[in-house]
Amino acid sequence: GERSARPGLGGDPPTGDAAAAAEQDAVHEAVVRFCTQRPATRHPMVRHSRGVYLYGNKKLVIAIHNDKLMVRIGGGFVHLESYLNDAERSAGAAPGAAAAAA
Repeated sequence: GERSARPGLGGDPPTGDAAAAAEQDAVHEAVVRFCTQRPATRHPMVRHSRGVYLYGNKKLVIAIHNDKLMVRIGGGFVHLESYLNDAERSAGAAPGAAAAAA
């Protein structure tokens, strides 16, 4: 069926591996909770597919590790909060400024 792009309004999880679906729903619930507990960001977090969210022109792969929301970056993970804080901070700067500041 059709899915809403807004967090929290998705339909039933896709059929398949029930455990994986339940885990991804836990990720979505955590993302929705996370987004409601912090100030609005420059871009909304839009659910693209299970565990994948669009943030502006970026596609974020999000997972839960040790009860924390993590974003896959390169070969590892960073905290979603840290990633969004860095993205917001560098949003007004010239391209490449975030890499230079790191």
